[in-house]
Amino acid sequence: MDIKTQLIIFLISFLYGFILANLAYLNYKFLQNKSNFFKFLVNLVFTLDIVFVYLVILYKINSGIFHVYFLIVLSIGFLIGYKCIKYVKKGLAYCKIKFKMIK
Repeated sequence: MDIKTQLIIFLISFLYGFILANLAYLNYKFLQNKSNFFKFLVNLVFTLDIVFVYLVILYKINSGIFHVYFLIVLSIGFLIGYKCIKYVKKGLAYCKIKFKMIK
């Protein structure tokens, strides 16, 4: 695998981790007051979908070759994404206010 492909996968893994942290937070907020069976079922489907999409992305970019350092970059992206959730919420609230002003 050449260096260009590795850099592309590093970037995609980091962004995927960032997006994954925000989606996991939304999933948690969505399931707060639901039954345990529903939580289990939704979390199972959510996890399977996230893993499947990541593997499909890896397959499309580099024929599905997986290295441990891709997982490390994904984890770093997840941690940074988790720390930035409050800023993402502020940005979404700001966009919602701007959208209301346009209407």
